[in-house]
Amino acid sequence: MIPLINIPNGLPRNLLVDAIDVIELRNKSHWEKLDQTLISNSRDGNELSYFGDQVWLMEAYTSNLQVTKKDSFDFSFIKSSKNLTMELKLIVYGWIFRKNSTRSRHIKIQTLVNRLAAIKKVYIFLNENNYESISELENPVTSQKLDSFLIKKT
Repeated sequence: MIPLINIPNGLPRNLLVDAIDVIELRNKSHWEKLDQTLISNSRDGNELSYFGDQVWLMEAYTSNLQVTKKDSFDFSFIKSSKNLTMELKLIVYGWIFRKNSTRSRHIKIQTLVNRLAAIKKVYIFLNENNYESISELENPVTSQKLDSFLIKKT
């Protein structure tokens, strides 16, 4: 399965990365294989980013015509929480490689980088409050704390 991202015209197909079942790797605690899962290649065909990296470089999958270069996913802002980092990486991996029922067309990397920026404040809140998962927001008290946190940040 190839990425479901918008591929720039002229990009050689050999630069595309096949998706693997990262959820199964996580569930079976195959941490080394998960960390070595290839995320992206460089424009010259070399392996560039792996699941275990704190920054996923996606420059080969963006247009050279972009005014603002948003071509990487940076997870280092929550590196102190292994669980939150894993959860967020799985979400972003899903955005790149898994079909979304609301998505009818391929999506640009820049759009996904913007989407990560939008959810980043939530993960900063979770990390600062020592929560281990976004599922903690199911608790109404935690959800209200997040609301207050976000209001203070704006």
